Amino acid sequence: MPTLADVVRTHRADYQAQHSLSFLERTTLEALLACRSGSLGSTLYQCADCGQKHFMHRSRGNRHCPQCQQHETRQWVLDQQSRLLPVPYFLLTKFYRKRPDLISEEEPVRYLFLREERRVLKT
Repeated sequence: MPTLADVVRTHRADYQAQHSLSFLERTTLEALLACRSGSLGSTLYQCADCGQKHFMHRSRGNRHCPQCQQHETRQWVLDQQSRLLPVPYFLLTKFYRKRPDLISEEEPVRYLFLREERRVLKT
């Protein structure tokens, strides 16, 4: 499976020919390309059980890089999942044209929806 760095390497020139990149965008792309490429150095690891050695290329730890942040992202998701209650969850999103506390009984449909939403969310 191609990495984000592979995609950047393949399409960067074409993209830059059509778009102007800011300094931050250019440095971010450079960080993605350098990540685990060997240009930042490598570390030699040896298995304590079998003695097999392997190299691990270093990374910059850039927050935009999925390779660098994979462990942190996975840990964050696990932390969030451990906080969930053992109940079904759903997401309710409602947009109001004006503040909900200003909706009065003079607007019967909106008032009815708001009243029922409050009742459901309290249970």
